[in-house]
Amino acid sequence: MYQRGPWIIYPALDDDHRCCDWVGYCRGTLETVCHLLPPRARRELRAVIRPLDERFLARTLADPYAAPDAPWWQRRLTY
Repeated sequence: MYQRGPWIIYPALDDDHRCCDWVGYCRGTLETVCHLLPPRARRELRAVIRPLDERFLARTLADPYAAPDAPWWQRRLTY
């Protein structure tokens, strides 16, 4: 059951889900769509995405081993 709260999403102790970076894939797709949209639609979509990004940042930890040139959402521990 989902419960609201400010908890942190800590990485799992096993590596079974490394191939399933669905958060990075989905966020990357949204970023691609943003680049393809006209300016007004881009602003509107970014306004919707911004609070979700902030929540994701607040609930995940930085990945110290991530490539520094990777997009910010791929430099987070998500599993």
